[in-house]
Amino acid sequence: MVSSPSNDSPRGVQRHCRGGGDGISVQMGSSRFACRTVPNHDLEGKTGKEAKYFVELGFGRTIRSDKAHPLAGPASADSLFNRKGSAMVLGRLQLIPMCVAIAACLALAAQKGTDAAEKVRKPVMKHLKYDPSLPQSGLFEAMESDKVAVRLVAKSEFEGHLLVENKTDAPLTIQMPEAFVGVQVLAQFGGGGMQGGGQGGGQGGGGQNQAAGGGGGGQQGGGQGGQQGGGGGGGFFSIPVATIAKVPVSMVCLEHGKKSPTQRLHYTVVRPEKYTSDPRIHEICKMVGTGQLDRGSAQAAAWYIANNMSWEELANKKYNHVGSPDSPYFTRDQLMAAQTIVAGADTRVAELKARGELAETKTTQPQTPSPGLR
Repeated sequence: MVSSPSNDSPRGVQRHCRGGGDGISVQMGSSRFACRTVPNHDLEGKTGKEAKYFVELGFGRTIRSDKAHPLAGPASADSLFNRKGSAMVLGRLQLIPMCVAIAACLALAAQKGTDAAEKVRKPVMKHLKYDPSLPQSGLFEAMESDKVAVRLVAKSEFEGHLLVENKTDAPLTIQMPEAFVGVQVLAQFGGGGMQGGGQGGGQGGGGQNQAAGGGGGGQQGGGQGGQQGGGGGGGFFSIPVATIAKVPVSMVCLEHGKKSPTQRLHYTVVRPEKYTSDPRIHEICKMVGTGQLDRGSAQAAAWYIANNMSWEELANKKYNHVGSPDSPYFTRDQLMAAQTIVAGADTRVAELKARGELAETKTTQPQTPSPGLR
């Protein structure tokens, strides 16, 4: 027999069970619960007022009422629901999924703890060294063969550092590329962590923050220390086993209108040709990587080429100050120097095409500077 309580709640179920006794099924919402009576030797001989009345719910919970069973006189062995009987069995069954869940949580916590411990144990090498006797590999080739994992950490829109982790069981020497583009690693491509080859995500832009271009081929500077803290000529540095090398880099933003990169975001690096088909971006990144260009001039040149901004638009770009007059984003001298940088990139690309090292590419940016900036 199925009954629906007027009060659609556990208390309503209790009233129906107390009124109907054993064998009654009670419907509450979309669930059906059973009223049961089982032997209770501990309560035998006590009066109904002292007895405990239980209702077993279908979803595995037990509700207890301290009120006396309305049909009970002195409690007998068959008149009450006994927690030592079915309730005990029910409680044991409830422990099974709970134990499974606890075991899964402990295993996950142990795995995370192991991963965290592994990351903590790996030292970060800030002063780069170069061992010419070790096997050598280009940075991108090492990423693609899963020898290293790389993450770009942006200190600002103009500078940051690469964290290059040796994933092999032997020391190796890495050569920095002349040019690279840092792209944001989106959540759907694996979120955080250092990235190996083919895991960059967000190639060709697509992130909420700007891509950044730079290079490192000329910054190691023949082991002179400098910004890179050592290394070898041509951008070589060596990484011991289970070590992360910290390689400072210079860079500029490549997507005007988006937010600047920050160190809280996850970036990796890709080849410039993976980001754009315009070879002038490669040349700009290579020049920026030397660390010899004025930051403002390099940024103006990058936005001119990468984002089709005119010299007039760059000249009219302002810093918005609260409570004081706005100021120009670029000075006149910086824009004049930017025109020289763009001209140098154009010349270099033309030379590569003349030697057959580059295919013809179409550019949409006008190549003549604004008369007002001459």
